[in-house]
Amino acid sequence: MVYSKKKSNQKQPPIFSHEFVIQNHGDIVSCAAMIVMLGLMFQPTANFCSKFTMLSYNVTEVNATYSQMNEFTHYHIGRLDILPIFFYFLLAIVAHAVIQEYITDKISRRFHLSKTKQNKYNLSVQVFFFYLAASAYGGWIVHREGWLVSITEICDNYPHRELSVFSKLFFLAQIAYWLHLLPTLYFQKVRKEDMMERIQLTSFFVVFITTAYLLNLSRIATVLLVAHYLVEFLFHVARILYLMEQQDLSQPIFFLWAILYVVVRIFSVVLAGFTFLFGLRTSDTGALDVAVGNYNILPVRITCFSAIALLQLWLVSSFVTFQMRRMKDRTATSRKFAQKQRNKRENGEVTTAKKSPRPKHVKAN
Repeated sequence: MVYSKKKSNQKQPPIFSHEFVIQNHGDIVSCAAMIVMLGLMFQPTANFCSKFTMLSYNVTEVNATYSQMNEFTHYHIGRLDILPIFFYFLLAIVAHAVIQEYITDKISRRFHLSKTKQNKYNLSVQVFFFYLAASAYGGWIVHREGWLVSITEICDNYPHRELSVFSKLFFLAQIAYWLHLLPTLYFQKVRKEDMMERIQLTSFFVVFITTAYLLNLSRIATVLLVAHYLVEFLFHVARILYLMEQQDLSQPIFFLWAILYVVVRIFSVVLAGFTFLFGLRTSDTGALDVAVGNYNILPVRITCFSAIALLQLWLVSSFVTFQMRRMKDRTATSRKFAQKQRNKRENGEVTTAKKSPRPKHVKAN
């Protein structure tokens, strides 16, 4: 009853105002997704709406043997992939709002965090679920395809136009997730100081994943993304524990993350160098064939390797900046603590000196 009274006394923002959109963006976007789902129920719109929910450009191959006939379905890339990306984009916004309202906000109320820590906590909880799901699903794809059992599988038989349903779904979901983070900055009222850094990081991932998808470089992109997501998953687990004042658990995970972060950066550069400078060179045709999807020429390979190397260098510079900032915070905290202890001792000595009575001289009779 108390909760409903508070809710009724709150002033509702005007419809279509900025505050109204921010407070109800999850419901608004879910209505847009429901329109697509309702369109599947009616015959005139079912064919068009199914392109939002189903994958396009499927090719079925028949492999006939003496005993049985097997059918394999693969998928190519095309312009209609924009439609499922848009639909997954809407679903990502709805999922973000649900996690924020029913998980993040309910847990954060127990810890009474400051505004800065609250923003870090919200971000870490949101990406925690994404990195967990994406690394598990992507790792399963890598294991299923056997790309790490024989590393030459990443380069063999290029161009890799034929994607399995799992690989294509993985890439479309990745593009949709990173795109949905851009309007989320507005919905969450992110500070201007943090907005540019998040826009920069999101843009890097959108360009990287989309380019790899269009250039038929899905294999190396999947391996690099899974390695990066696993390390980021550890970081956000450690930060959530740290913000929940579980330093005994967070410190070992931070230490493990710092080691694996450097290892993954080296692994990414080495794998990219092997793929673009050595592996794909053996199948270089010397001509660009967009119709077939063959982009295996020297300028493209050098550009891809340079882009990955520069991205790893930027991530390392961000890592070093984070560690330096963390060391400064630790030093400042230890100095404040030492100063407080020194002040307590001085105040304790002064108080003791004031309270200690002067010895009285007893007169001899």
